[in-house]
Amino acid sequence: MREFLKRHRLIICLCALFFGLAAVFICTWYRYELNPDATAYIGIAQKYAHGDFKHAINGYWGPLLSLLLVPFIWLHIDPIIGAKLIAAAAGTGILLLAYQFLRVQKVSQLLTLASCGALAALMFEWVTVEAITPDMLLAFLIVLFAVRLSAFLGQPSRNQGIVLGVIGALM
Repeated sequence: MREFLKRHRLIICLCALFFGLAAVFICTWYRYELNPDATAYIGIAQKYAHGDFKHAINGYWGPLLSLLLVPFIWLHIDPIIGAKLIAAAAGTGILLLAYQFLRVQKVSQLLTLASCGALAALMFEWVTVEAITPDMLLAFLIVLFAVRLSAFLGQPSRNQGIVLGVIGALM
């Protein structure tokens, strides 16, 4: 991983800068696009931020997004913008991990760049326009696991795909 960061430092910086700037500027245009889940995640995050753990726990919405929103609430940053920034960070992570995965699997440079370009467009739309949801975080965790597993096991196999599917379903 350290060697990857040294060799691709410029790409990493440009991707992070692009998604960060896009999230800050574009997300304000879609700031009030809320869904019922968004209000629930923000309400749960506010309960966590105020120490009301007893009422924050529920059986329907997972705690990951709400826990990540707590620092934004403490810093008096709008939780909607905070959720979009969290999604932008997860999207940047997905893009960088996909690039690393394609390079480890020895996919051609042209196909790698084309795939990452298409993925960047999807991540950009998902971060800026889509309603607030933890799907980007879960996708990041799945991609992170896939890249780590492929680096550990080498060439992908049918059993590796089954294991990834089962773990993805559990997430």
